[in-house]
Amino acid sequence: MFYCLFDSLTEAAFAKLYRLRQNFHLRVIDRNGVATEIPDGPLLLKTLIDQSYTTAKTSTTVARKNLTNLKEYILTIDGANIETFHRYVKEQIEALTAAGESSSDILVNLFEAYGVVEDYNFRQWIEYKLQAWRESALDLDQEGNALMELTNYYRDAFVRQVWQTKSKEFIALA
Repeated sequence: MFYCLFDSLTEAAFAKLYRLRQNFHLRVIDRNGVATEIPDGPLLLKTLIDQSYTTAKTSTTVARKNLTNLKEYILTIDGANIETFHRYVKEQIEALTAAGESSSDILVNLFEAYGVVEDYNFRQWIEYKLQAWRESALDLDQEGNALMELTNYYRDAFVRQVWQTKSKEFIALA
């Protein structure tokens, strides 16, 4: 079992596990007092599982923090590219899903992030969508329809070269 598992490791996994070799090697001392290390398959499997669990917990913690900070993240994206932003959001959701977890506040964090985009017309459109959602006139699922609709809005505005332009009302107020 040990060699079957061991042979299936990638170089990166091997490098991580090598420092933990005492967890899956048994030290046996014979009658003559000579110590020998014997690799153990079930202990290697346990070490692999322990490491994947630890990695999953770390990943979900990072993903949760990233989802909480979407408002700050969108400001770091050149031109507030919504497609790039949505890819990032999906990566964070996938990290949670891979560990069997989810988040109930993704939409709240998304709307906060959209609220800091400089495009006045986009913010107005988002406010309209948010109001419809609050009144239960709009059903937004976290992973699909909402992100696709917003991505389509962005693509349309970008193609028409009106993305990130300030409206006359906005300029007058500035």
